[in-house]
Amino acid sequence: MSIKSNVTKALTHAHAYGDAIEQLKRDCAGKSRDEARAEMLPAVAAFPKYNVKVVDGKLSPESANYETARKALQRLLNDVCGKAEHAKQEPVAVPAKVTKQVKTLVAEVIASGLTKAQFDAVVAELRASISFK
Repeated sequence: MSIKSNVTKALTHAHAYGDAIEQLKRDCAGKSRDEARAEMLPAVAAFPKYNVKVVDGKLSPESANYETARKALQRLLNDVCGKAEHAKQEPVAVPAKVTKQVKTLVAEVIASGLTKAQFDAVVAELRASISFK
């Protein structure tokens, strides 16, 4: 193939990819990243050049083309849903007195044997009783 034909082929595929991503964005509108991933995963796994097994809703790492399929799915998700936020948070200094009181409270919560629902209610009450300006 000539350079001209390869450039034409590459640009044709690039435009087709862009059109497909725009359609996927419409298809996935209103869905969370996890929901979009769950719907795209079987199609990526079944792609003839990958042919990766799906086990428990995940790509099987034992499949020969697992890594290629995993990267393709990640790229599709990034293009359709935006890059996943893995923002690093700056460490926050907590006054020693508060840290000590929290440790005491944690020990009391553990000792009380609260259920998860009861603990969630305590946390909700704590959040509701504090306002930040």
